[in-house]
Amino acid sequence: MAESHRRTYMGFSSFFLAIFVFVLVASIVIGGVAHRLQLNDIYFSVFAKRRYRNLSGAHSIKIDKSLKPFYQEESFKSSEYLKDIIGVSKPNIGKKEKVIIKAFDRQRLYISTKPIHNSQRTMEMNEEYGIFSIEVFINFELQSKLLSYGEHIQVLKPSSLTEELNDRIKKMNNLY
Repeated sequence: MAESHRRTYMGFSSFFLAIFVFVLVASIVIGGVAHRLQLNDIYFSVFAKRRYRNLSGAHSIKIDKSLKPFYQEESFKSSEYLKDIIGVSKPNIGKKEKVIIKAFDRQRLYISTKPIHNSQRTMEMNEEYGIFSIEVFINFELQSKLLSYGEHIQVLKPSSLTEELNDRIKKMNNLY
């Protein structure tokens, strides 16, 4: 049997210990409240001082000690924080918007069986396309998710999102 390459300390993998230390120390350094979230097997720390922001533990380079006290806000509920977003980045301004997506061919079936978000509703479904709606904050992760479907989807609304995606596609096109 192959030997495990993961180191453990008191039954915890070194990775999870590093994430815990990162959350603890980073919140102390920032001097605010920290919360740990897991999404797609990636751990994030969400900090609140005056506003929420997030940092990925995967990008930590160095952690130093601090004398500032650590505290975690008891009322913070990660499920509540994540319910209206794709990913972990929640805009500090704006509100939820209804996003309408038209998916073509097999992609309509994929999106139908693997929803983009738990608010997803099927508005129309036929042999050629499906039209779906989700109600979320517009953020970078949503844009990246939608762009990942390539030519198999079209965002119909809101126009601000279609314009932003169009700008990103033009910039991508200039690279090739």
